Amino acid sequence: MPEHNPQHETTYQTRVLTDPSAFTALQEEWEDLRRRSPHATVYTSWAWLHGWWQVYGADKELRLITVWQAETGQLVGLAPFMRGKRIRGRKRLQRESLGLIGTGEGPQAEGLDLLADAACLPQTVAAIWQTCTDLRSEWQQLQFDDLRHGQTGFDLLAEQALQEPYLVLFETQRRSLIGQLPDSFESYVAQLPSKEWRKLVRRYMKRMGAEGRFTPFSCTTGLDRDTLEHWLDFLARHSIEVQRRKGQTSAWADPRFRTCMVSIITLLAERNQVWLHALRAGERDVAVRIGFVTGDTYEAYQSAYDVEFAEDSPGHCLRLLSIKEAIEAGLVAFNMGSADYAYKSRYFPDTQPVGTLTIVPADAEGRSRLGGELLQRGLRQRVKGWLRR
Repeated sequence: MPEHNPQHETTYQTRVLTDPSAFTALQEEWEDLRRRSPHATVYTSWAWLHGWWQVYGADKELRLITVWQAETGQLVGLAPFMRGKRIRGRKRLQRESLGLIGTGEGPQAEGLDLLADAACLPQTVAAIWQTCTDLRSEWQQLQFDDLRHGQTGFDLLAEQALQEPYLVLFETQRRSLIGQLPDSFESYVAQLPSKEWRKLVRRYMKRMGAEGRFTPFSCTTGLDRDTLEHWLDFLARHSIEVQRRKGQTSAWADPRFRTCMVSIITLLAERNQVWLHALRAGERDVAVRIGFVTGDTYEAYQSAYDVEFAEDSPGHCLRLLSIKEAIEAGLVAFNMGSADYAYKSRYFPDTQPVGTLTIVPADAEGRSRLGGELLQRGLRQRVKGWLRR
């Protein structure tokens, strides 16, 4: 067995970036690291998080924890954190918190995570955790929203916390539908749960055929700015109208939200990460669907349709079109997002919890804080390591 040689050990250096200009300058190194990180999604991209920060970061403090390999100067880890006040509980108490950029307000994201080079993942997460503890005077709790259960980086971070006097709580907020794609669309249809649903699927596909009601439009690469702006405007207008008819207000009615989404999606389209599917009836726009592709996974994001065509089920048609093209492109997973409608489970049966990870010191105040919140929610949370000693 070879002898241990400490001279060959890799050393890591951490830097906490607090200046927004450093965030801007990190773009290329950030994206290079994301390509080397397991479970990276579009929501961990520089485009998404920097775009969000430009609109919503004014009242928050930047705390980008970066980890660098000392010998090479290469960025090997990144925790996109921010510092701010979080209001929790019936008493509306404000607590200083470190959380994730891209959460709390604005466009909803799923699958946020730490970025870490797969070759040194445990060491990188250990360095990030050590920096969190070094910053202990700045926070009363670590609260990370919009995590998919099982995200590698935060699982390791929670394990680090549990080795010290900290309490760790994962609270499921919603469930996301994620399906594995077969080799062909015919195989996908054949495995659908019922004969009636398979017949409906075939009917929806015929509506997009040569003699069907709709003419489909797809763009999965080289999406030009004019086309994107046209369909984003359609998406905004009809999202507002659909919600208005339900007596609700669409997020697209908020100028800040619209500015943020247009900026993010435009930048992602320049990197060929946006898939756009749309339907037309003659010269009339009917529906649009925006999704993102990272690696071998399609992430559905938002869609909208003209309510005058609602009886023709344009939403179902577009969803099936995106599934079909994802299969044909060789993708292996399809994320439909949160299962806010029961019908979504007919497309894919598997779900993944999405929720909030909270870490607090295991002192009397921390135990009281988490215990009180659990009681207020009727003990519906899923607890990991509760009161572990």
